[in-house]
Amino acid sequence: MAVKVTRGKKDEVVITLTGGIEASDLQRALDYLRYLDLTKGMKVPQGEVDKLAREATSSMARKRHKRMAS
Repeated sequence: MAVKVTRGKKDEVVITLTGGIEASDLQRALDYLRYLDLTKGMKVPQGEVDKLAREATSSMARKRHKRMAS
């Protein structure tokens, strides 16, 4: 896999991926980038971040389990 990052029009960041990549790996990377964008400049204790991450993981697991059970 090759990754190319460029700056596009209107101050956009363009990420080009070539080769194989798992969708789940890509989603995890995008989630992390979104997290960085949302938290830039914030002074939040790491404990609060960890708590939110556990809640999100638990919520996703419940939704996945419910979807698979139906």
